[in-house]
Amino acid sequence: MAEPIPAPVATVVIPAYQMERWIEQAIRSVLSQPLVVEIIVVDDASTDRTVEIAEGLLAAAPHAMVSRNERPKGVSGTRNTGLGHASAPWVLFLDADDVLLKGSLPALLDSAQAGDVAVLGAFGAIDEAGGAIDDSWADELEGWLDEHGAPSVVDLRELALANIMPPPGAQLLAAEDLRAIGGFDEVLIARGGSEDFELLARLSWRGSVRLIDDRVLAYRRRSGSQSSRSDHNIRRARSRLVAMRRSPRWQRPVIGWALATRYARLGVARSLEGARRLQVRTLARGIVNLGIAGACAVAGVAALVLPTWAPSWEIGRP
Repeated sequence: MAEPIPAPVATVVIPAYQMERWIEQAIRSVLSQPLVVEIIVVDDASTDRTVEIAEGLLAAAPHAMVSRNERPKGVSGTRNTGLGHASAPWVLFLDADDVLLKGSLPALLDSAQAGDVAVLGAFGAIDEAGGAIDDSWADELEGWLDEHGAPSVVDLRELALANIMPPPGAQLLAAEDLRAIGGFDEVLIARGGSEDFELLARLSWRGSVRLIDDRVLAYRRRSGSQSSRSDHNIRRARSRLVAMRRSPRWQRPVIGWALATRYARLGVARSLEGARRLQVRTLARGIVNLGIAGACAVAGVAALVLPTWAPSWEIGRP
């Protein structure tokens, strides 16, 4: 009699759209993890060979499936479709052009403690060819861990104040709590604009968010990605304001002030640099950051009167 297949300890959801160039490396990085893992690829109505490649690689995997959206849903809706299929207690959302590092899932799972809703790992950035590149975002995360120690439990105020949000592929999230808050935001205001921060903001009210210093992900920076868009910073600021609005009422001014402090520091630094170097563009960006800082502070207080927010979509909808 054949031995029963052990249940997966984690689900890795891979949302994909036109990812035939990258998806094989992403899937193989999950298959190489030394754990029983469920792999769910959700294709967002691609017209290339994304589905064909995924199905070929996962044909013999014991816990795997490839799902296709009937219509394009964007990255947030595609992740929620995967969440609807997930069976393991922990979920990680790996973008199809990123790569899990060897031993990353054990590092994240071994660090999780009772009451945690998220475990966030460190990461490194790679270019389109897979070569390592400098990334200030990753440096800020590691700088925070050096200063505060690892593992380190953070609240939403600290996440807002410090730029320490790793990409989704470096975040292990509690599946039950994810479903309880409605998963990722599928509405236009958060799509493609730091929707992972907005999700973590809502999730953090249900338990602890833990940071560890293990590098668990190779995050690919490439042309055409969401983070390379010219309006990325504007959309990121907007999603942080949305996250503040969706927090418990008594915490909204605290988060608004943390966001204001973050953007004020950035605005002062850029304004001084622009003035010193006579760079009009840098000076203008600094002034814009100061304006965003003021808006965050005001919005935190104004949001006190707004009612409790609830999601308007259903997880797992095709």
